[in-house]
Amino acid sequence: MRVSEYGLKTILPPKNIWRPYLALKNNKNKEKIFKWFEKNYNLQKYLKAKKIVSLNFKKIEQELSITVEQILDLHNSQNFEVFLSFFGPGGSYKLPNIITIRVLNHDDLNYSNVNITHELIHLLVENKIQKYNFSHHDKELFVNSILFQPQIAKILKIKNEEIIKSKYYYSFRKYF
Repeated sequence: MRVSEYGLKTILPPKNIWRPYLALKNNKNKEKIFKWFEKNYNLQKYLKAKKIVSLNFKKIEQELSITVEQILDLHNSQNFEVFLSFFGPGGSYKLPNIITIRVLNHDDLNYSNVNITHELIHLLVENKIQKYNFSHHDKELFVNSILFQPQIAKILKIKNEEIIKSKYYYSFRKYF
């Protein structure tokens, strides 16, 4: 398992953003739209965020990969791609190997390792989630129960005593 590339595909605006632009391209509001794009799709902001996220993750990547593989009893040689966005939720994933994390502010950047790992675990256990038909709530509990296992939590420097009460914290292994 390796998180090998940090992409910048999110520099391109979401497809539905273009619709208003096309509708207004001959309109006096065109300047407002161009200003919005300049503000929100600034290449330098993405490059700065990419550098921070890359450096932070490289510090833990090897130890984290080994630990996650041991905990899940997996031997995964798949590469995962992480894309950056200034919009949306803290993180999301798309099978088979795409992770998107938000890097809007300082907190997002500081928490990027946790978000990447959370989405990575989603990708690694998605087959179990589908097999057992977990609800969305249970899926998040299941993933967080793995994320907050002491070995992973130590690497990520996170704590959550409440997760121990989760129905999956001690029993997630039975699904493998």
